[in-house]
Order: sequence, then C-alpha cells, then structure tokens
Amino acid sequence: MTKIAREFLDRWINVHIASLTHDADDTEAKGSARMCVADAEQHGISHVDLEGAAAGDLVAFMAGKIRKAVRREEKRVADDSC
Repeated sequence: MTKIAREFLDRWINVHIASLTHDADDTEAKGSARMCVADAEQHGISHVDLEGAAAGDLVAFMAGKIRKAVRREEKRVADDSC
C-alpha cells in the first residue's frame, strides 16, 4: 500500500502544493497535511500509509515541498525578469 500512498501523495502535491508562491508557516503545512489525509482516506489510503510515504512525518514533508515550490517560483520569476 505504501507505493499507492506515495503515488497519491505525489499527485496531491502536484495539484495542491506545486502552485504555491509564498512561504508557508507550520500552520499551512499542518493544514495541507490534514487536507491530504482527508482526501487520501476518501481513496482508501490510511494516514499511516501516508506517513510512511512521507518518510514518517507528513507535516515536515509538506513543509519541505512548500519551500521547494516557492523557491522554484522565485527562480522562474527571476529568470523571466532577466
């Protein structure tokens, strides 16, 4: 089930996190994790499986993905302005 959970998590992040353009605090990472868990449960994927797919800490995983998305957007904007 972990492979399915990882695939779900990757898709969820691409839809919900990849487009963020501002840094998020822990509250946003926690909120994203809660939304992801709720969506996953509707697809039969447990919170435990998501945690496993996120290397054991879904909130920290979300925070890292948010930071990465923001940095990518900052780079894109900087490249566009050159």
